[in-house]
Amino acid sequence: MSSSNFITFDSNVFAFGESTSKHQIGFQYDTTLDRIYAGAPSTIGFTFGNKFYIGSNAYSLPLIDGVSTNVLATNGTGTVLWVNATSGPTGLTGSTGANSSVTGPTGQTGATGANSTITGPTGPTGFTGSTGATGPTGPTGFTGVTGATGPTGVAPLPVIASYSSSIDQDIIAVSTPQVMTFDTTNFNRGTTLTGPTGTYTQIYVNSQGKYQINFTVQLQNTSATNKLNAQIFLKKNGTTVTNSISTITIPVSFDFLQTSPQIIVELNAGDYIEVWINSNTSVRANANPSTELVPASPSVMVNITQIR
Repeated sequence: MSSSNFITFDSNVFAFGESTSKHQIGFQYDTTLDRIYAGAPSTIGFTFGNKFYIGSNAYSLPLIDGVSTNVLATNGTGTVLWVNATSGPTGLTGSTGANSSVTGPTGQTGATGANSTITGPTGPTGFTGSTGATGPTGPTGFTGVTGATGPTGVAPLPVIASYSSSIDQDIIAVSTPQVMTFDTTNFNRGTTLTGPTGTYTQIYVNSQGKYQINFTVQLQNTSATNKLNAQIFLKKNGTTVTNSISTITIPVSFDFLQTSPQIIVELNAGDYIEVWINSNTSVRANANPSTELVPASPSVMVNITQIR
């Protein structure tokens, strides 16, 4: 702080400013006044009592409240009093104040008006809501009229097959039936030849129906002293077919005696048939090779025809 500036305090004054006392701000107390001043002490200030100073002029305010019709007026000697208001001439209209950006408080709600009979305009349509849950299924409707019958389709071709064996087949044990094998497919439509490993004994059909089955066995008796019997029959799915057996007696030392039984059997798709023989070990199913004059003859042959 420079030497021209000061802060001072004594029993009556606390002030700071210039030491010339012309430009100060301070607090002053004496027996006649308490004040805050600006300028020189005892010249400009505001009192804390019922007086205030403007410059060196003192003004006294009334210590009591006036009534609603009073106004403050000076008596010309510094005393301000409550006096009755008198209406003087109307002064000039002041200039319009600047617009305020502050909105005043909302007034009280007015009374509800009378009901109107006029319907207001319809408001805009709101947004479409989400689709609700699907409702329960309704009752089944009436059955419509049956349409016209379509044209008859082409009937499938019937099952036909022929299998045979070109080898001799010996009887292995007396009075022990054994299945006969096939090694040649003469014709096939709608069947499958299969069997245990290394053999072909089972003939499967691919369609349900009634089948006419012809099976032929060419037999030979090698015994020089005894005539012998042989029984030929069918099995379906491993079970003997009723009334399918054919019994034949073979003379002593007789070659190439044939038996050709025939039967109608009902089969389902996936069923199979087999040809079985029961005889003596001196009997065999004999196959003959072809010669210049005649064709070969198989030891066993089966023909299968679907008839319905």
